[in-house]
Formats: sequence, C-alpha cells, structure tokens
Amino acid sequence: MSSLFAIATVFDAVGVAFPADVIAELKQIPGTAVAKTGLRAWVPPTAAFGVAEMLSRHGVVAGIKGTLPRHYNHETSCIETARLSRASELHSWVWDDPETSPPTATEPIRLLPFQRDAIAFAVGNDSVALWESAGAGKTVQGLAWALAQPGAVLVITRAGARETHRRETLRLTSLVPFVFLPKSRIRKRDQFQSIDSYLEFCTQTASRPFVIVAWEMLGQGKREDGEDDASEDASVLQHLMSLPFVSIIFDELHRGKNQRRKRWVPTQDNKLEGRDTYNTSSVAHILASKARRRLGTTATPIGHRLSDLWGQVSLIEPWSWGPSASRFLFRYCDGKDGEFGGVEAVGMSNVDELKTRLGYTVYHVPKHVSHAQLPAKRREVIRVSAADQVNAKRWTAKTIKDAVMEAKTGSHVAKARVQQLRLAEASARKRRYIINDVKAWLADQPNAKILIFTGLIQDCDDLGTMLETAGGKLGGVQVWAASGTTAGDVRSEIQDAYMAHPGPCILVGTYKAWGESLNLQDTDLLLVSMLPWTVDMVIQLEGRVHRIGMLRKVLIRYLIAEDTYDERIADILLSKLPAVEAFTGDNVEGFGDQLSGIDFDLSELSSMYGVV
Repeated sequence: MSSLFAIATVFDAVGVAFPADVIAELKQIPGTAVAKTGLRAWVPPTAAFGVAEMLSRHGVVAGIKGTLPRHYNHETSCIETARLSRASELHSWVWDDPETSPPTATEPIRLLPFQRDAIAFAVGNDSVALWESAGAGKTVQGLAWALAQPGAVLVITRAGARETHRRETLRLTSLVPFVFLPKSRIRKRDQFQSIDSYLEFCTQTASRPFVIVAWEMLGQGKREDGEDDASEDASVLQHLMSLPFVSIIFDELHRGKNQRRKRWVPTQDNKLEGRDTYNTSSVAHILASKARRRLGTTATPIGHRLSDLWGQVSLIEPWSWGPSASRFLFRYCDGKDGEFGGVEAVGMSNVDELKTRLGYTVYHVPKHVSHAQLPAKRREVIRVSAADQVNAKRWTAKTIKDAVMEAKTGSHVAKARVQQLRLAEASARKRRYIINDVKAWLADQPNAKILIFTGLIQDCDDLGTMLETAGGKLGGVQVWAASGTTAGDVRSEIQDAYMAHPGPCILVGTYKAWGESLNLQDTDLLLVSMLPWTVDMVIQLEGRVHRIGMLRKVLIRYLIAEDTYDERIADILLSKLPAVEAFTGDNVEGFGDQLSGIDFDLSELSSMYGVV
C-alpha cells in the first residue's frame, strides 16, 4: 500500500475475507483502504476503535496488528517536565502559578489551568488542533508546544498577525524570529535582508530557526501550470519547501481549505491533462506533509458548515483522512451526488464517529471555561429604522444592478461582490446613526474607547473622516481609520497607540485588516456597522475585544438597517448556526436567539443580550 496508510492500524480477517457489506462500509470511512483480496484493511489510528466496534457488530473476527490508540490522559502527564526542560527558551515566569506568584508589570504572563492542560495534551502528540475561543492565549500555547521539541519551527498566520507573533516570540523566549516579507517590504534597516542571511545567523549563533510567514504568501513562486514564477516573490515557495522544519504551527487553521485542485489543460495529442495548482491550501498541505509535528489553532473550527473541517484535518493529519474530500463529505456531511456533478453536502451524518476520531487530536476549550474570569460583556442587536438612515449615494442602484448582471454569468467572485456591495450600501445608510450613537456614548463616558468595524475600504475612510470632524467638536477625540490599504507597520503603530490611549478615542477598521489575531481588548464599545455574513466572522470580531487580559467591560452592538440586505444576511447566519453549535457544543452565546427575535421585519427587537 502507499505511504498514506503507513501509520495505520492493520486489521487482518481471520479464516475468510471480509464480507462484501463490511468491505463497503470500510470503504466509506475516510482514510481507510481494503486490500483487493479482502483479507486486510488499513485504518487510521483515530478510526481504529470505530472499526473494531463495527466489525464486532457484524460478527466479523479480525486480528489486529499494531496497538489501538487510546485517549491521551493529560491528567496523568507531568507538565512540570515540559516546564523544566524548556526553561531556557520559554521564560520561567510563564509557568509560575498565578495564585502563588501574581503577575507583575515586567513579568505579565501566567498560564491558566486550562492553558496548562491544553499544552500537556499538545506536547504529548505530534498532530494537534487547539479549538479555543478568540483571546484564549493560543499564541503562547503554540510557543510552548513548538519549544517542547528541538528543531526548526514555522508559523503560518495571517498577514496582519505576523507582527503579533514576532513580538510575542521576542517577549517570551530567547529566540530571534524571522518574518518572511515580500522583497518590496524589506527595509534597509531590517536586521535580516533575506532568509539566507537569517539562516546564516542561526548557524553562527547556534540558534534554532523560527520563521513566520503569512497564509497570503503561500503558493507564491509557482504559476497554476506548475511552472516557476518570475515575480519578485518567486523564492518564497522554494525556500519554505527546502527548509527542514520539524514543527509547524497553523495559526487560524480555518484558513485551510480543500487542497486537491487541478487545472485541466490540453496536451499535444488533444487530450486533457490534470495539473496540480499551487494555491495557498495545496502548498500548506505539502509543508504539513514534510513536517514531523503539526499544531493548528483556531477559534472557528466550523465557520459555515461541518464540511469546513475537511481542509483542517487534512493539514493536521495528512495521512489519516484519505486522498480527497469527497469521502469525508459523503461520510460525515450527509453528502450526495450532485445533480450536475460533484458532491452536495450541507448536513451532518455519523457525527458520533467523527467526534470520536477527532478526540485523539482535538483539544476543545469552551468559551465559558476560557473566559470565565473576564469582565462582563453585553451584546445588543439594534434596529436602525428607515427614518434614521441616510441616502447612500455612493452605492447607487445602477452600481449594484451592473454587479448583479455580472454575477448571472456564474462567477463566484461576482456573486461575492454583489453581496459586499449590498452590505456596504446598508452600512453606509447607518452613518448618521453611528455618529449620533458615538456622541451620546461619549457624553455619558467622556473617556470611552470605541471600536467600529465595517467591511469596505471606502466605507471605512468615509466614516473615519466624518467621525474625526464630529470628534473634534466634542473636545478633541482621537480618531484612527485604517484598512487593508494601510501598511502593516502603520497598523501596528495604530494598534499600540489605541491600546495605550487613555480615551476618548475611536478606531474605525475593516474586517480584513483588524478582524483576526489582533488584541484590541481595551475597548468600551464595539459597533459592528457592516453585518458579518458567517458565524466565524461573528466569533472573530468579538474575539478582538473580549479576551484574556481585558480590564474593561465591553458592549457590542450589531446594527441592522431596516429594509436592506442586512435582513437577508441575518437569515443566512441563522441557517448556519445550528451546525456549528451542534458539533462544537458552543451556543455562540445566544446570538441566534437574538437574531431570530427580530422576525426579519424588525418590528420587534430583542435588544439586550445581558451579562456573560
């Protein structure tokens, strides 16, 4: 058999081959293969218990070669061993008990009990996914896991979070990290001008390489036809593929998607030939296969539906879930053959089996555990009536009509553009309400710190300009507006300034630039102007302000404009919440109850969420 099943448990039929119905069921389990003779089956370790139970149910006797896996019992493991052996690379005060040794200004980190348990689970495994809420301290947990074994470390995170990981590594360890940047972004004053100069530094100083790269840069250096790219960033892929990484951390693991994609091109004899494409997910999968240890961290393991899991589990356990997503979809997502080809999968099936398999590699910490000691958070869903809206001249009916006509060609990009334009129009209609709300809030709390999330760059800039004018009239309120067009180092400076500002101040930002991995916890009021259209966006946005270390009570307000596309998005969110909540066991804090209370005519509004 191929190396795909090299680490699998082997079941040998005793006496006679497996019955046909048993073979058919075995072939449905992702990652499982049956020999042509029907006498042997290769099963991923995570599925071994389920297969053993299934064979017993069918009355089949099979011998087992290899040891069946057992649940990792972190209660009997000794985290002290990890602490003592890694004290030279991870500051010892990180591990000190916060009850017996309270944090100080110069030594600010103390691991909480759930964090220690998570690290104990992760250190004992080579393939681990940490499912923890945004703001639960996954960065420091990832560092502890990475440093538990010698060898080079690669951290893959979103572009906006590269600086966060660099800072935390410098603050908590003695390592010198290298941040992979496009050549055009490297400055003369930077310590390292290239990955080669950094590796030379590591050799001279006997330091372990610790490289940070953005998800957005994966896949650069190869064209869709597989040929080398001549662009300035063509060396990114080649360098990453050649480095001997022992441990890889996939931060924001939910960015992993189906990596099996081909581009069909005609050959000289007029036949079609499938060529692998080098996109973000395919390169991530190649890197995962080369590493010995893999850790994935995410606050949103199921952003839309259960099918989102496929891209993640194939990164964490590249050999355990089969060569493609189709079997996963059929087995666990109630998949069916599509009317026009492909697989239609929007439901759930065999969930208990899936949860059992994930139990060996997933450590899930519910939010009510990780955020139990935080200050109060309230959530409000606010109706913005037509009388309180303004005419959004920028988003004219003709602009949206043209986008709709383009979307009718079947382009997914065009369809997403239509949705963005409609939401942006709804967001622009709320500007008067936002300005009045900010004025009223600052009148009651003169030193308040306010964060406003919107979607598109133009909406962010326009709203920032209007608030800056209004803030000046209120007594010199500091206002920042930054989007994806703002340079990363400038956004880092704005983040630092916002966190250090005593108030009053206002930060207006887009989802893409500020919605993941960043710490904006010193916030009194979060206004969500452009309604998120996925569950993971809701979780991520709230995670910026409701996180470990926060000292302020925070109020989060979702603004829904009457008679706009906001109502449709609220309906979509409600359709996605059940699958997420049913599988993870988290209730997303009653958000669905609040949305459903609107009845989508916005005649009755459940306005107050209450204290968490």
